[in-house]
Amino acid sequence: MGSNIRAMKTTAAKVDGGYRIKGGQLYITSAPIADFLMLAGRTKSEQSADAISLFIVELPNQALAISKLDKKGARAFEAGLVFFDDMFVPTIACRVVRGVLIP
Repeated sequence: MGSNIRAMKTTAAKVDGGYRIKGGQLYITSAPIADFLMLAGRTKSEQSADAISLFIVELPNQALAISKLDKKGARAFEAGLVFFDDMFVPTIACRVVRGVLIP
């Protein structure tokens, strides 16, 4: 969580037909009002750039919980805590796999 993407703990495990995503991400801009999320998940255990994959997740999603953050300072935009509970994402939603863009 936070801005150190290499240290993220959200995991994306390859399963038949897609990925299972577990974890959470904090301070996600526009999460409470979004129609979709671009989600980063760790597909390998080491802390390297090619261990991260990106997924497009349509909202609402029953395996995903979004909590609106009550901010005191910068209130010009909505932000939220996003938690993924064993969420399935189909392979077609995976846009970058281990550092390689999928057109």
